[in-house]
Amino acid sequence: MHLVADKEDKHHGLWRRWRVLGGLGKVELTASSVLGKAQVNGVTVPLDEGPTEVTVFPGSVTVDGVSSAHVAANGGGTVVVGPGETEVVDELRAGLTGKGERAAQQAVLTELKECVERSTSLEPDDCPISPDGYFWGDDAEDVKWTQKSEPSLRTELAEDGTVTVSGELDLEVAWTDVSFDVEEKMEDTCTSSFSATVDLTGTPPSVQLRRALLSGGY
Repeated sequence: MHLVADKEDKHHGLWRRWRVLGGLGKVELTASSVLGKAQVNGVTVPLDEGPTEVTVFPGSVTVDGVSSAHVAANGGGTVVVGPGETEVVDELRAGLTGKGERAAQQAVLTELKECVERSTSLEPDDCPISPDGYFWGDDAEDVKWTQKSEPSLRTELAEDGTVTVSGELDLEVAWTDVSFDVEEKMEDTCTSSFSATVDLTGTPPSVQLRRALLSGGY
């Protein structure tokens, strides 16, 4: 490592009035776009798009991702960097924390419950539900949806940070059919897959539900 006296005191936080002239190393790391920061030997550094190069002193260098409340950083590791060398560390990956997964799933369950309770038609526009059979929604009155069980949910975090929750919805629906001026009590079931996009940055999280696919394939 080469040092020179420096009147401007650019000493990299090491030796007062001395500046490092050469002999430094670099670590190159890539990270999921969801992660904005990493720690290199305990020092927090911002992450750029694509590979990020960080200047380090030769020796053992440890790189870790910085986790947030909802996103956990995985990967990274420790490499030995020689003077003037560049070493590549394992990619920093992102995954949901347990808290993040629970928050996403609870937001979806709440939105599903609310949309089922407010739905007054057989094929509501804002809720991913439809009867298993085919009916004319305009001829239905007094529509009442009932959720039979809480769905089992699957949660995924995409590379761009999108959180997707999917599952299968199991409902019952009752209504009055007024076709041909004759009132008739009707009922049916609803079993369909659904998915939802969840934005965890807000309080509470926002949910965008996608319309279900009918089990009968319609």
